[in-house]
Amino acid sequence: MTALPLACVVPGMIIEIPPTADANALATMIAGTAAAAAAQTEVAQPVTPSATVPPTATVTSVPIYSTEGTALLTDAGGATTFIDQAGGYELKISPGWLLVRVNERELMDAWTLPETADARIQNFLHQVQKSDPKTFRLFGADTLAEHYQGGFVSNFNVFWDRDRTESLEQLVGALQEQLPRTYLNSTVTHAEVGFTSSRVSVGIVESSSVLLTPAGWPINLHQKQVVFHLKTGALTIVLSTTEELKDIYLPAFDAMVDKFALLDK
Repeated sequence: MTALPLACVVPGMIIEIPPTADANALATMIAGTAAAAAAQTEVAQPVTPSATVPPTATVTSVPIYSTEGTALLTDAGGATTFIDQAGGYELKISPGWLLVRVNERELMDAWTLPETADARIQNFLHQVQKSDPKTFRLFGADTLAEHYQGGFVSNFNVFWDRDRTESLEQLVGALQEQLPRTYLNSTVTHAEVGFTSSRVSVGIVESSSVLLTPAGWPINLHQKQVVFHLKTGALTIVLSTTEELKDIYLPAFDAMVDKFALLDK
C-alpha cells in the first residue's frame, strides 16, 4: 500500500518546518459525522466559526464553474454550497468561513480584506496559493481574531486523490499507522468507518499533537479527518483547530460532513 499524502505543513500557523518536510504539503486529514456532533456536551453549542458573514459572501444562484470544475453558491443567509462537478460531489457549508479556491477570484479578493491583514491569515493564504488546485479543492479559514489561539488560525481543507482505490477500512488503517510517524508526531484518539444520515460510507480519524511556535510556545493541535469514496479516487476533508476551541467547530463541521452528497452520475 502506498503512503497517504499526510500533512507536513498545518495551514493557519507560522511554524518552523523541519528541513526534510515538504513545505508545499498541507493537512489532508478528516472530519466527523453527525454521530460525533451529537456526542458533544451541552456546553459545546453548534455555533458557526464567526457571528458575521464575511464581506465576500455575496448571493449567487447560478453556478459558474472554474477550469477545475468547481463552483461556490452562496444563499441570502451566508451558507455556501460547494459543488465539485469534476469530483462528483457537493458540500453544504455554514456561514462564517472565509472560503477560497486556488487560482480563483475569491483568493485574489481575500488579500484585500481588512480581516486578512493579520500575519497569521496572510500565512494561511500563502500556503493556499502554493497548493495544487487539482488535488486541494477548497480551503476555509475562521478570520475572527478572538478565535486565534497561540498564533493558530482554525481552518479546513478538501483534498481529492484520484489514485486512491483502497477500501475506507484500509485508508483509515493507513492513517492510524502513518500519523504517529509524521513530524507532527500525532496521537490518534478516534478511528472508525461509519455512515452519514443519508447512508453514505465515511471513514473517520481524529488526532492530537503539540506544535511549537517560533517563540517556543506549545499549541495543542486537534485534527479531525473524514474520507469519502468518489467515482474516481478518495476525498479527504480536514479540520485543523486547537483542543481548546474544537467544541466551537466540531458540531458545524460534522453537520457539513453529514450533508455530503454524491452527484448523479
